[in-house]
Amino acid sequence: MKSNGKLAAKTVAKRKTTGTKTTAPPKATLTAKATAKKNGQKRQAVKSTVPPQFRVLKQLAAAKDPRFWELRREFRDYLYSLPEEDREPFMEGLGQPYIDYLAMAMIAARAGKKSVKGHFV
Repeated sequence: MKSNGKLAAKTVAKRKTTGTKTTAPPKATLTAKATAKKNGQKRQAVKSTVPPQFRVLKQLAAAKDPRFWELRREFRDYLYSLPEEDREPFMEGLGQPYIDYLAMAMIAARAGKKSVKGHFV
């Protein structure tokens, strides 16, 4: 309200809200058990038969590290050290680069060379 150019008291007092608007925590649509089941279905278990000591072969090949050649030879020797009945399941569980590493190591061994120069990444 105005009176003769002078400021008058405000008619509407400024209201303080002390938490009338709170944010509710998000509601879970799935229970913990259902979420675990759903996530378990998404992620397929990898059935790799590559022993842990040979899993660095991929990184060594990409980095062109000289240790790759020795480890690849050990990987071939590991295959030869397996019993005959375990070799087939071992080979089925190998991924593409590991099969290539074994094949190249076997070719190099039959050719009588120490190593075949070439990287499979």
